[in-house]
Amino acid sequence: MRFGSSTLSRTLWILIAGLALVLALAGPATAAPPAPTGLAVADLDANAGVFDPQFTWAAVTGAKGYEVEVNSTDYWAPGSKVCCDQISFSIAMTTYGTSYSPPVVLANNTYYWRVRALDALGNAGPWAGGPQFTKGYGNNPSVSNLRLADLDLDPLPAGSTVAAPIVLWDPAPGASSYRVVVTPFAGVCDWSASSSVRWEKKTATPAWTPLGWNRGINADPLSRGISPSDDLITHLDEGQAYCVRVSPIDRASSASGPEVEGDWTYLPANNVPAFTWDGPPDPASCDPCNPSASDYLRPVSGSTVGEMPVFTWSPIPGAMSYFVVVAKDPFFTTIADYAYTRVTAFAPRTGSQTKGYADETSDYYWAVLPASLETGHGVSTDPVLANPQSFVKQATPPSLLGPTSGVVVSSAATMFHWTPVFAARRYRLQVSDDPTFANVIQEQSAVTPGALTDSSAYTSSTAYPTGKTLYWRVQAEAENGSSGFVGLRWSTTGTFQRAAGAGGGTADLRFKVSAKGYPVRRVYRTVTLTVRNLATNAPVASAAVRVSGAGLTAVTKHTSSLGKVSFRIRATRYPATVTYRVTKTGFTTLYYKQSVRIA
Repeated sequence: MRFGSSTLSRTLWILIAGLALVLALAGPATAAPPAPTGLAVADLDANAGVFDPQFTWAAVTGAKGYEVEVNSTDYWAPGSKVCCDQISFSIAMTTYGTSYSPPVVLANNTYYWRVRALDALGNAGPWAGGPQFTKGYGNNPSVSNLRLADLDLDPLPAGSTVAAPIVLWDPAPGASSYRVVVTPFAGVCDWSASSSVRWEKKTATPAWTPLGWNRGINADPLSRGISPSDDLITHLDEGQAYCVRVSPIDRASSASGPEVEGDWTYLPANNVPAFTWDGPPDPASCDPCNPSASDYLRPVSGSTVGEMPVFTWSPIPGAMSYFVVVAKDPFFTTIADYAYTRVTAFAPRTGSQTKGYADETSDYYWAVLPASLETGHGVSTDPVLANPQSFVKQATPPSLLGPTSGVVVSSAATMFHWTPVFAARRYRLQVSDDPTFANVIQEQSAVTPGALTDSSAYTSSTAYPTGKTLYWRVQAEAENGSSGFVGLRWSTTGTFQRAAGAGGGTADLRFKVSAKGYPVRRVYRTVTLTVRNLATNAPVASAAVRVSGAGLTAVTKHTSSLGKVSFRIRATRYPATVTYRVTKTGFTTLYYKQSVRIA
């Protein structure tokens, strides 16, 4: 078919008119936000050798949030990016606020950082580069007051001959653990000696003592199915001099994060012996082989310790080795630690990993079980009969720096700041609308209630209720080998309010949950939850519900348009609790629990 010129002209005019109509309906193009200004980086930690960065910039008009990147190259190579993640899978921003503290540990290096603004439609403005900074953890010496100590933990001259070598040092700022190397001295320090005579261990305790070696088969007087910690075959030789060096470790809370070490500190210097081992005690009868209350030296009974304790006791005549048992109850049914040693001192660790004790308001109890043989055989007492002693562990908690109590926050995000704590590997922040913290507000960037960070500051990623008093607190968490973390003492509780219209994320809504059915031990049962909006009673669709506990394999499902979700579960533990965690963006996370029944 052929078209005439008039037909072609009419067709072109129709197309042009249609395009104009589309453009008119679409409205004017949205301009991206401008680049941020006033970029600065500050060190939140006043301790020399520790750098805890916080980035700040001026607010950008029209910005909903900001994207932050930290990179080890100034040409922003994607493979060199070390920070930072977006708020959530669906929110491609790093923060709603005008400050940001990397929640992960950075390795020692020179870093470059930049930030750009994003509007409510996700349009990104140009990047603005901030001043570069250098992270260099651990000045030399990296640990202070490294010393040899006696059984009363008083200093001894370096190079002394001792029956129980105890090496102590002061807690290092920024360190969550330490690497300790103890090696034979033969004119020089042999830092590459055989592992049978050289210790290279990690510890969360600012102290080192040797654990026992060559423990005999079935030498386990506790008989609770817990193997005592020992050093396998790594041993001391009588009359041998040893060298010691220690370095602090700033370890990221994430298993994929870096492990940053400071410089070595030597006791008293490299190629100078730290101590000589006097050898095992002379054989004697050990009948009965049991300590008296006065044989327990450190920690002093009934005392409060602010860091991981070092246990010492007087030699028991005839004892050739010892077991140390630490429990959370006076009947030694809840065991916190269990170790085997050939000397009369114990600095908590395992043979290969760190060991941490949680802060408790109640007592810890410890007992020494002497053995008449070097292999750990020949124990004739038990913890309850061994005159056990008690102590309380309570670390110094963080001090809250901001927001100051009672302040009204009008910025888009709430910025929290607190003092660093010795031995902390990470911090747990909680915000709640009640002083008991029964319901902790869910951060959009977190998978558990509250927030976790390696920094001593945090910028909120969710909105908090307005017009009411909010409560916040921080807890430092120390590392505990393969078990993960133990909680230290909570800070005092701070308060603040959010101003109406402050923005910073979605509205704070709450769930109401009801259940039909209940879990039964070893029987399959269907439990149906109905999730509603607490304020409107309307069903909440697409809420994520995760069931766990009571021996169940954790499963996550989403609610239907009627707010319902069903699980067919078979609890394998009793007594136990099945927990349903209900989450959705814009809602406070809710934990709904059911006790397992017999039938």
